[in-house]
Amino acid sequence: MTALNGYTDKGRSVSDLKTDDKERVLVIPDIHLKPWIIEKADDIMKAESLKKAVFLGDIADDWDKQGDIGLYNETYRMVMEFTEKYQEALFCYGNHDISYIWKKLETGYSYYAETVVMGWIMEMRKKLGQRMAFVHRIGQTVFSHAGITERFVNRYFHEEQIDDVDDIISAINFMGSNELWKDDSPLWARPDSMYYTTFSKEYLQICGHTPVKKPELKDSKILIADLFSTYSDGKTPIGNQKFILADPNEQTWETV
Repeated sequence: MTALNGYTDKGRSVSDLKTDDKERVLVIPDIHLKPWIIEKADDIMKAESLKKAVFLGDIADDWDKQGDIGLYNETYRMVMEFTEKYQEALFCYGNHDISYIWKKLETGYSYYAETVVMGWIMEMRKKLGQRMAFVHRIGQTVFSHAGITERFVNRYFHEEQIDDVDDIISAINFMGSNELWKDDSPLWARPDSMYYTTFSKEYLQICGHTPVKKPELKDSKILIADLFSTYSDGKTPIGNQKFILADPNEQTWETV
């Protein structure tokens, strides 16, 4: 397996960090150049007296926004400020974020914004360290952009490794494009695929990536929470524009 551009500190699971798993977590799904989502998330953090939040990735790119460099800068700046304000906030890479690092063309990919996006991601890596990874676990809940599927785990892990969720997460966080730029990976898995089954019934997974009208629970343990994406006109929302507020140990959640 290939490391993520040499950033080997990403290999540790967030469960190794000192956190209080009894606290609720605000889940911030795919942003796609909508900085107002971050403002709304900040309001909820303050109103609910929260300390923890998890970004599910995909800050970059949106319909017909490839030339709006100012919007790219504003959105990444606000994410950075949010993660500096809330020191227990975590970030999961999305396919649209990592595509700029791996030079993988993606729908909405902006050649104009390449340098800007890469600069912000490198700055986030420097400041967030272990808080920025492909997958995070808090308590009994696993967070990633698209979900860890059973087929993906069976491809890369031996049978004796499958029961150790932290070993799996740590290994995934070391992986590169050879492993993760695949349609059943934690960057790309889609719930309409026949292999969209969770790698473990013990853990709840919370993911974005696939736009839904309201939160959808798949395979009884994968909660899809991309509720802010729009149709191709760039204006009409697909989802109800709500956030997930989760209790990671009780595996319960509500919308706010």
